[in-house]
Amino acid sequence: MCGVFGVLDRRGLGQPQQNLLRGLSVVSHRGPDGEGFVWFDTRPGRTAAFREVGPGASVNVLLAHRRLAIIDLSDLGHQPMASEDEQVWITYNGEIYNYLELRTELEGRGVVFRSNSDTEVILRSYEQWGSDAFTRFVGMWALAILDLRQRHLMLSRDRFGIKPLHYFSSGDRFAFGSEIKQLLEIPWVPRSLNARAAYDYLRHEVADIGPETFFSGIYKVRPGCTLVLSLDEGRHKENSYYNPPAGPELEDISPEGAAGRLQDLLRESVRIHLRADVPVGTCLSGGLDSGAIAVLMRDISQREQLGIERHAFSCHFDIPEADELEFTRQNMTAAGMQPHFTEPRDKDIEADLKELVWHQDEPFTSTSIFAQWSVFRLIQDTGVKVVLDGQGSDEMLGGYASTAPHLFLELAAQGRLMKALVESWQWSRLQGTPWRAVLPLPGVRRALAALTRTKGIAVASPSAFWMREDFERAWAGKSVVGTGAYQTPWDDKAPLASVLRRFFFESNLPALLRYEDRNSMAFSVESRVPFLDHRLVEFAFSLPAHIKFRGGYAKRVLRDAMQGLLPDPVRMRARKMGFATPEMRWQTGVLKPFILDALHSDKMADFIDREAALQARDRIEETQRLDFLPWRLLNLYLWRNQFLV
Repeated sequence: MCGVFGVLDRRGLGQPQQNLLRGLSVVSHRGPDGEGFVWFDTRPGRTAAFREVGPGASVNVLLAHRRLAIIDLSDLGHQPMASEDEQVWITYNGEIYNYLELRTELEGRGVVFRSNSDTEVILRSYEQWGSDAFTRFVGMWALAILDLRQRHLMLSRDRFGIKPLHYFSSGDRFAFGSEIKQLLEIPWVPRSLNARAAYDYLRHEVADIGPETFFSGIYKVRPGCTLVLSLDEGRHKENSYYNPPAGPELEDISPEGAAGRLQDLLRESVRIHLRADVPVGTCLSGGLDSGAIAVLMRDISQREQLGIERHAFSCHFDIPEADELEFTRQNMTAAGMQPHFTEPRDKDIEADLKELVWHQDEPFTSTSIFAQWSVFRLIQDTGVKVVLDGQGSDEMLGGYASTAPHLFLELAAQGRLMKALVESWQWSRLQGTPWRAVLPLPGVRRALAALTRTKGIAVASPSAFWMREDFERAWAGKSVVGTGAYQTPWDDKAPLASVLRRFFFESNLPALLRYEDRNSMAFSVESRVPFLDHRLVEFAFSLPAHIKFRGGYAKRVLRDAMQGLLPDPVRMRARKMGFATPEMRWQTGVLKPFILDALHSDKMADFIDREAALQARDRIEETQRLDFLPWRLLNLYLWRNQFLV
């Protein structure tokens, strides 16, 4: 895993060019094992590459790289890497897990390799197949290819956006980087607030709104896309090379057949995700997803006699709302893992707060990100450089409690009313939730409420509205979330499939992948996500709702696939617990002075009615109702300060 960086100015990079390398050094954490950079003059008739430039050198492109050595640890894997004639150059961040198979195919075509790296496999694949090469890759990547033959710079990002790639474009100038902070080191890149992103974050608790970022003018290359910039004209165009599966197709598949196929796909994905020339571990909680990966790591390493040390890393808080230690230990025992635990203290989040905000680049929605941060620090301290993690399963198989009502609505829309009633009753029983709260039939819900002489579900009194009226008026109509301006079309007859696609491709998962990339890279650790092998994802989205959800259990197909591998208390554990933290204790304790500073700061005056926001915070503390609003207000304030926005 690495960091990439590049700058192009068709008029020339100007003086002093070496100052631009700050955009590389600022992400030294992404690649502590080395750095490389090459300067180019790509103007017509002057195509030349320079490893060094002196005063007055005429160059207009910089291509740079920070290296975290995972495959082929020798200098032969150094980047930027060039073709034999030095007409094609690459800087690349990621892993192509099927690189051995691709290498064999290319050698059959007469290609001779100089290294054992997957980087060279990408380069040779591009020379053979052009941009069609990306459709052949199984993995995660964010890369730039400078093609002096075709006279363009091409950026590419993996199908699901596991690895980040940002860019800024203005006239003849263009820059890209793994992290936003790299672009901010360039004098002509502004530090301007994207007010729409701030609005959706504060109002709707959303930290990702597609290709935009919290910085106005700085964008993300879309997942599954290439961006091609003409060296001669300076214009760029983004093209899609991957179209996600349209929807459920395997309506007649049996639960047993689906579980068997899912296990085969996940097993193969874990197998190739173990390819590395450094130690490999796993992030492991008491949940189904990470547990599934861990037990498959055990099986594969034993069957194939892989000499890997199986280390498992987890976070523990000794409070009821965040304690799943019993289940975590069961997972570790079942997988034969060497356990490593971290138990962050209240003073740790206070000490790490500013550094965490800096590494994340953009605001995030809760302090659970700090729990993950603490795990990756533990991983670095142990000396492990690669871990597997379970991101993506919830979004494609329906693991969140909020997705269950969409299933009940889907069954009702299909006319399967009895099935809808049975599933909703079974789910509410397992969750400890009143059945009437999730009934998909409003008439039945009202009748039950009358019979039991209740007025519905008791909820905490709403806080006074705390947002400035002019800010609300200006952005409510432009909100991505508030206006439903998603790319994923909504199908009233398939609400579960619709909400999962939005969670996976547009909201939840993109944000989670950003958090994980920044947290892992902050500690020079490569995090791999086997559930996001595109072959497995496509199969999951081809499954009908009744295969994913059955007998009141979400993710039933994965539970069935893990039968006999995972302990049943973990496998059939109905209530999901994420990276829970003592949020309320922190908000009313160690973080309270910071929150009050934020609410009184002029930097928040653009967004909030100060007195109303203070009252809302006081009401949250009085009722002890879990609400992430104080954290979002604090995080936005710290972010503006940190990045001088």
